[in-house]
Amino acid sequence: MFRPLFITPVLIALAFAGSALAADPTPADLALAAKFEALKQKLDTGRGREVINLTRDNSPDAQGWIGFTKENTGEMALQRLKGHLPATDAQLAASRASYGRVVSMLEKIDRSPEAKPYEIVQRRKEITIDGRIDPKEWKGANVVPLAYIFPHTEPTTDSVATCRLMWDSRNLYAAFDVPDAQIMGNEALDNEKNTFLYDCVELFLVPDPRFPAYWEINVTPKNEILDRLIMKKSRGWFGEPDPSEDIEGIKVATKLSPDSSSPDADHTEQKPGYSIEIAIPWSQLPNMRHGPRVGDTLLGVMAWSDVNDKIDYGHQKYYSQVPTVAGFNSVWEFQVLKLVGKKGWFD
Repeated sequence: MFRPLFITPVLIALAFAGSALAADPTPADLALAAKFEALKQKLDTGRGREVINLTRDNSPDAQGWIGFTKENTGEMALQRLKGHLPATDAQLAASRASYGRVVSMLEKIDRSPEAKPYEIVQRRKEITIDGRIDPKEWKGANVVPLAYIFPHTEPTTDSVATCRLMWDSRNLYAAFDVPDAQIMGNEALDNEKNTFLYDCVELFLVPDPRFPAYWEINVTPKNEILDRLIMKKSRGWFGEPDPSEDIEGIKVATKLSPDSSSPDADHTEQKPGYSIEIAIPWSQLPNMRHGPRVGDTLLGVMAWSDVNDKIDYGHQKYYSQVPTVAGFNSVWEFQVLKLVGKKGWFD
């Protein structure tokens, strides 16, 4: 009579114990797994979520970014480090390397202080979008240096771009002042894979963190715009961009320095670079169709992409006003942007 064979976990463990391919986690592996779980418990509801999402997301892009595979997913790798799942030497080494990177990123986030809210000052009159940052129009705006080079958590001491934001009842305004002696463009602007591979300024805006759909806005020194509405994955890495969406009514203008359009101007005190002004209608921001109110908050990153010598990632630096260990699409690391009024009534 046929008897079904029941394979128990004990039999599996014994089979692997006799195999030359079996590998046991070291005390350091167990400690690494415990460290990750402690950081996950502490940071998963805040700035560490995007990194932790890399261990949950089984899409090829997410796995490739951190070093997991379909045969060794984030959950599998963690169980192998804990000794709860059989592993080969190669699987255990890959698990150790991937979670080593994850823990290192989470430790950076844990060490870096959370930025205080950036106050966006209110105006009564519209700002003229001409690329020139008029001191009278931008009076009272809080100027912030874009001094954090991705993925570092300490600001650079080098000369960097600055950004300032203001608002009125119609628009959210941004002005970037960028030092750049070598401005490089990209002809393939319709190819989203090349979005970040040229000189540009970037603005990421989450109007309501409860529903993390956000705009990613890139503007080049040539006034070229790439804007993407991205539906963020709350439990996964990155998000789903909708290329069919564009911001209606956005205004941008760029001014190069020295201003070659003014041959009679005194260029001796002008540093090479460019300035960009942007006006974004509130009606185009998800969950902000009611219009802005004093006290409203958004989440955002003001950023600057600088490429020199050659257009590729090896010659690129990405700067922002706050450290972003997991990248500019990590909405959980964005700074709170608060709309203020009354004391900000500047004309």
